[in-house]
Amino acid sequence: MTNVGKPVRGMNVECFVNGWRKRVAVTKTNSRGGFSFSELPEGTYYLRFRGTNVFSVRTIVTTKRKFTGELSLTTEGCDRDCDSDPVLK
Repeated sequence: MTNVGKPVRGMNVECFVNGWRKRVAVTKTNSRGGFSFSELPEGTYYLRFRGTNVFSVRTIVTTKRKFTGELSLTTEGCDRDCDSDPVLK
């Protein structure tokens, strides 16, 4: 897998609260796989990453104070030919 550890750019990132019931923010990953949401108070957030014709990822993040940095999405592996996937290049 030649793309392991590379950033995943152009993924839609949706942020939910209340156990996936209420979407509160949306963004996309940048060329470094980074993304951020401004103005979210501390709490538990449910993140869903989706792209066209690619994988979907869900995770839960809990913040203890207002976080102003950038999070990133990188590949750890895939179950098909990663080199032909335009999102993973």
